[in-house]
Amino acid sequence: MDPKQERIRFGNRLRSVRKQRGLTLSVVAERADMTAGALSQIERGRSGVTVETVVRIAGALGVSTGSLFAEEEWTPQPLRKADRAQIAGSEGYVEDILSRRPDVSFEVFEVRYMPGASDAEKPYIHGDSEEFLLILRGRMKLLLDDEEFILEEGDSIELQTSLPHMVTNLYDGESAALWVISPPTSGRNGQGHSS
Repeated sequence: MDPKQERIRFGNRLRSVRKQRGLTLSVVAERADMTAGALSQIERGRSGVTVETVVRIAGALGVSTGSLFAEEEWTPQPLRKADRAQIAGSEGYVEDILSRRPDVSFEVFEVRYMPGASDAEKPYIHGDSEEFLLILRGRMKLLLDDEEFILEEGDSIELQTSLPHMVTNLYDGESAALWVISPPTSGRNGQGHSS
């Protein structure tokens, strides 16, 4: 999808969710630690967002990050790669949101990490959900609570989102991972992929 169209679609959905919850721009902006002007620019599709910004806004609204990209009138049909909602993280990773239905019991993300990139500056937690990680390509280090795991293409692990965790790309090229979170979480303590 064209980045400008995606910004407009995201902004419209964000405004819709905010109004459904009866919240003003000022209240959501304050909760998300940003200015009302910046939030207004995002809602009007005039400004893009990073993963970290989406996470803060979702937390301020009390919704999952994926729900801000969900289609309100969803019908079963393929999601083409070119039509995926995509947001960049400030730490050198890009996240494709694969879940499109609002209010589902799980969220799915494909995250691509540049060489040496991590999904956070330090291990983070978000809610108390189940999380599944599958390495699609490359080699990743997972810090999970007090343990370290090296995961290669095809390896997977299940974890609780209430345990501090983060991943780092150890591969000299781009690595990719599939994340599934159930149930979806809103906001997080720290940063990282948008679960």
